[in-house]
Amino acid sequence: MRFLGCKVLLLAAALLTSAFAADSRRVAIYTGMSDNVLDYIKEAEQSAGNQSVINTVYFCCSAFTLSQDSNNFTIREGFSIDKYRSYAKPLLDAGMDVFWTIKISNAGVFNVSSPPMAALTSLAKMLKDELFGTGIIMDFEPGYEDYHRTYKMSPVEAANKYSSYLIGQAVAMKQYGIPSTFDSGNWGIINIPEFPQLAVNEPSFPLLTTMGTYHYTNTSQQYVLDLATTAQGKGYSKESLDFGIGTTLKPEWMAKYPNRKWLNFNWTASTFRGFATFLSDQGFERMSFWRNDIDEGSWPASASEPWMWNVASDFLNNKL
Repeated sequence: MRFLGCKVLLLAAALLTSAFAADSRRVAIYTGMSDNVLDYIKEAEQSAGNQSVINTVYFCCSAFTLSQDSNNFTIREGFSIDKYRSYAKPLLDAGMDVFWTIKISNAGVFNVSSPPMAALTSLAKMLKDELFGTGIIMDFEPGYEDYHRTYKMSPVEAANKYSSYLIGQAVAMKQYGIPSTFDSGNWGIINIPEFPQLAVNEPSFPLLTTMGTYHYTNTSQQYVLDLATTAQGKGYSKESLDFGIGTTLKPEWMAKYPNRKWLNFNWTASTFRGFATFLSDQGFERMSFWRNDIDEGSWPASASEPWMWNVASDFLNNKL
């Protein structure tokens, strides 16, 4: 789930427990696999006057892999179970929700007759029994060439194939009460209007999208409204939509990386507060941050503009 250039994400949840209720405000952060995430969050809170800022963590990238041998799938772990526990437990003890990313090959989605239910069920059991019931995010990023040239599929056919996998994932996770989500991007699969058809088969899928809102533009608000209209027409609730924000570095940190233009998501204090206020006024309850240092190293929360954390806190605490 690497961010390159205009990378955008599309994320949807297949199952919510009471901790993930649509009427509960959530501010999430995508972060690398690390045991210092809570320190980062605490620093962000300090920047916001010691107010709560983040209550959900998405560990990126590819914590687990669905490894394929012919038509047989197994779960490959990126770390030891003890290491996963050391990442998750401090966050869970602090009352946060935790998700891990899971990866699968193009062939595993486009060149199989049915989802790998045995492997997914095994993963769900592991998450419940050994990893505190934490959730997963499917990290699948196919491009047009991957499904069209190799598998001769149209975008709609590819989206239907991926939908089949995702519903299988949701069913497996639901058996063990595991929150199950996925991400994808705006490169020819699971675009609007293809993506929202998932609701037809699995009405409990709440759509959680960062597509089109990582970078600020003067059309960001209209994009949100258009997306909400489309998604609601396919059975999604407005409250379940989550819009992503790329974190903004302070000028002195940007100056250290003059050739990395993708680190600048074009937000200012006024545009971000205006956008967050717009989301709140429109009844949206979710926001998620992409750490712009996720491919660069572990920078402190204080490297980002403090107004980002102030606005996030106000959004989370319904003060906008």
